[in-house]
Amino acid sequence: GLIVFIILTTLFILTFIISQLWKYRQLKNHIRYTFDKSNLELFINPNVIPHGHLSSSEEGVIQSLELHTTHYLLYLMSLFYQSLKYKQTLPCRDKTTVLKEEIVSNISKRPLVQIYDHEEDDSIIFLFRGTMSKKEWSYNMKTNFVYPTFMAPDQIYVHDGYFQIYENISAKLWAIYNKLNRKHVYIVSHSLGNLSTIFVLDLLYNSKNICGSD
Repeated sequence: GLIVFIILTTLFILTFIISQLWKYRQLKNHIRYTFDKSNLELFINPNVIPHGHLSSSEEGVIQSLELHTTHYLLYLMSLFYQSLKYKQTLPCRDKTTVLKEEIVSNISKRPLVQIYDHEEDDSIIFLFRGTMSKKEWSYNMKTNFVYPTFMAPDQIYVHDGYFQIYENISAKLWAIYNKLNRKHVYIVSHSLGNLSTIFVLDLLYNSKNICGSD
């Protein structure tokens, strides 16, 4: 009975490991395909979309390529990741969308935030990238909850590690936000970049230009 139990347990563990490795491989291939430099055309030229990659409705979205569409924002995020990979700023194909600034935190030499300006649409776009270093992972693990200093105490808790990073870059975020003074604000984030939710709270609580602030 014990031998059978050990064999079944071993098979279960091996099956689990293999399934997780397969999922990781699929995810890795998807990310490589999505953000590969040669495939950036997917987000601006529907003629090069592989058959079956997108539904007809999604193709219509790409054809219109309006600023507020998810595909357009994903295109900008792909440019951000590629600029980090190739260590050079890649130009946006839409000449009306201008990269205004890159913000570096105190825990990484890589830009954490890219900020685009779209004057015609009176919009500003903040892109927050994901984790890319061991030190950033250490901040991910700081999972205590703290009160954000920009709000009255006892109103809401936020992730301690994210808030420490946000405190380091908040002055720069606010400086460019106030300088451009746009009507519309778009915020896109991935993984570690979800510290952008703290920026959203800060904007709602302290910006007089955004609905919901006092």
